[in-house]
Amino acid sequence: MAGRPEAVRFSSEFGQHLAGAAGLEAVLRVRASKGLRMSAYYGHFFLRSLDLLALPSVDPGRCYAVDLEIDETLPPVVYFQTALLHTTALGERRIRVVTQAVPTTDNAHSVFHHADQSAIAALLAKKAVDRALSARLEDAREALQHKTLEILGAFKTLCTQASSGAATQLQAPRALRLLPLLTLATLKHPALRGGNNVRVADRIAAMSLVLTLPPETLLQPLLVPRVYALHELEPNVGLDDGSGSVVMPQLLPLSAEVLAPRGVFLVYSGADAILWVGRDVDPSMIASLVGEPHVQSGVFTFPDLSDNGSPRPGFELNMRTNNLLRALSLLCHGMWAPPMFVCREDGDQQVRLLLAQRLVEDMDTAAPSYSQFLNQMRDKINRGSF
Repeated sequence: MAGRPEAVRFSSEFGQHLAGAAGLEAVLRVRASKGLRMSAYYGHFFLRSLDLLALPSVDPGRCYAVDLEIDETLPPVVYFQTALLHTTALGERRIRVVTQAVPTTDNAHSVFHHADQSAIAALLAKKAVDRALSARLEDAREALQHKTLEILGAFKTLCTQASSGAATQLQAPRALRLLPLLTLATLKHPALRGGNNVRVADRIAAMSLVLTLPPETLLQPLLVPRVYALHELEPNVGLDDGSGSVVMPQLLPLSAEVLAPRGVFLVYSGADAILWVGRDVDPSMIASLVGEPHVQSGVFTFPDLSDNGSPRPGFELNMRTNNLLRALSLLCHGMWAPPMFVCREDGDQQVRLLLAQRLVEDMDTAAPSYSQFLNQMRDKINRGSF
């Protein structure tokens, strides 16, 4: 039975891949204004020339990142143009061109306060994985931390009053407030996790995802999973909001401190979903959720107990949770059919270890806790030792 959910997952994901939109025999060219130069590319491709990438196939869930270097003083506005030539499933040869104008500035405050932390974190993650594939894993982890320290160190030097003194807290602009958390989550992801508790196949698969996923899917839920308290859902959560969307519950911190013994929590990372069950949870709540008063730790197929989409008496929580799972899948563009695991508070050690790896704000063997990480970064920036 343990292999059945994986077989269902493979069938679903493979079917979505075959039925989804895709371009074949594609070539991608990126150009920029004078003074800008493309220095590196990240993703799955064959580099034909300095600005031409060959892509055997390309789909909407794939992302390619580009490193730019500034060779000379830039004008007030610079331009980027991306052209994708591809063959559709019907055999038509088409080209899609996207041109974008971006203003420039020499004001450091403006640069930091208009930074896109999602794009920065995704690019740094891709660069770290690319480094890990050509050098030591530890070198990639150090390079990722070094880049984050460089960014926040430059902000402290150029944009704060404590530019030359020691700060009591880590200084970061509002636009980059979550960059340390995203960096820590990347360090704890199987693609870059230290130690020897990640299987080679799992690490390679994780690296492939980091290299190819767009920021909106890569950062959350893959790197930073979503945690919801299913036992405390508001009355309208998990139901249609009137516009065709599902009302989502409040996100909780990624820490074991929020996992109450009397609660049931959903931890969703896109690649998998974990149903955490406290030791003192009410059996009637479990019955309303999965149809049985007790569940065991391990791989679990979440049932659909609704009556053609309508709630059956006593199983409203099951219907609302299924709606949440479908909404979360749509947020990931339907790319995954994640397996579900039940993790009882007093259950199987392996499943509890898997859950602990998803709670990126807690300390583990791979990296410190979020608060410890912030203090370490603050101390290094104060000393200038990065």
